[in-house]
Amino acid sequence: PDSRRMTGPLDRGALQAALLRVVDRHAVLRTRYAEDPDGSPHQVIGPPGDFRLRVTHIDAPHPPDQIMAESMARAFKLCSTPLALGTDGGFAAHLFVLSGNSNILVLRIHHICFDERSHEILYKELTEAYRAALEDREPDLPDLRTQYADFARDQRQAVPLFVRDLQYWRQQLAGARDLE
Repeated sequence: PDSRRMTGPLDRGALQAALLRVVDRHAVLRTRYAEDPDGSPHQVIGPPGDFRLRVTHIDAPHPPDQIMAESMARAFKLCSTPLALGTDGGFAAHLFVLSGNSNILVLRIHHICFDERSHEILYKELTEAYRAALEDREPDLPDLRTQYADFARDQRQAVPLFVRDLQYWRQQLAGARDLE
């Protein structure tokens, strides 16, 4: 999970549009993982345009520190709940709207579809898509050369080559002494 506290005016419509743009762009963020009858997993890529930002308003007649504590407790509980990969997929977004111009955006992202490099890309694209939505223009995002499913397919196809190469080198190095 990742959370960001945002202060100042926030256009929720623009945030929804930005998230939708990024999720539509990266099929892995629309993918759920179902089981075949034999128990083996397979990917089911959801259609574009189906992603929704969940929003919770925390309106409490309490001091700001208590409102923040309540929102943090709810965010922690949300982040402690595992994503249902078979039904929801590996990505979810939730916005906690606090009093005034304060919000907390919680992104829940399963490691099945995300790594540290992806984190940087996601926020860069989300920021550009949000600005573009505010300015009523197309976001300036680089063309995608490949999707994650293509990468995974290529990796699966490379396994026989890896096994062949490994067998070759084992034969070549058979009997070689350990060098320390």
